[in-house]
Amino acid sequence: WVFAAVRTIANRVAATPLCIYRSEGDGLAEVTDPAHPAVRLFSAVNPFHTRYWLWSQTVTFLELTGNAYWYVPRNGLGAPAEIWVCPSQGMRVLPDSNSFIAGYEYSQGGRTITFSREEIIHLRLPNPADLYYGQGPLQAAAETVDNHEAMKCVQRQLMRRGAWPGGVLESDSRLDDAAIGRLRAQMETKYAGADNAGK
Repeated sequence: WVFAAVRTIANRVAATPLCIYRSEGDGLAEVTDPAHPAVRLFSAVNPFHTRYWLWSQTVTFLELTGNAYWYVPRNGLGAPAEIWVCPSQGMRVLPDSNSFIAGYEYSQGGRTITFSREEIIHLRLPNPADLYYGQGPLQAAAETVDNHEAMKCVQRQLMRRGAWPGGVLESDSRLDDAAIGRLRAQMETKYAGADNAGK
């Protein structure tokens, strides 16, 4: 369900036509010239990906993690030349007491790359618990999602092993508290938890 919901939202956003505006007097004027640098940039975001891919990946990371990072290298004139989406799970904000953010650090496969704050555009959803990182809808609903996954696991195990009714353990001899405690611990170790459902 999470996959279906995120893909639906991401595809819808990616399919929405993009309009670019510039300030003109006291208002805004739409930029329609295909040769305009901003129009060109968002039409072909980098040599390998399309505008659709850019927005689809951006929204996917926002929905799952609350954060999306764009690496924006510049050309010889200092203007944005390309846009690359960096997987948010590998990106780390480098806080700074004077400038708030000193830069960003991206790690993957044992390699770490440091970016200046001017090279990264950090898109994030509101997070009342953190000034530096956003919070995605999935994180906000994590407990509900975890409970749903646990219920699915129980159902899967019951179907695989067969559903058996509960039972009662009886003993002809008197059991002291220590013996009852040991028996309870053994039962919980062997049968408690979603993975052991149906044993």
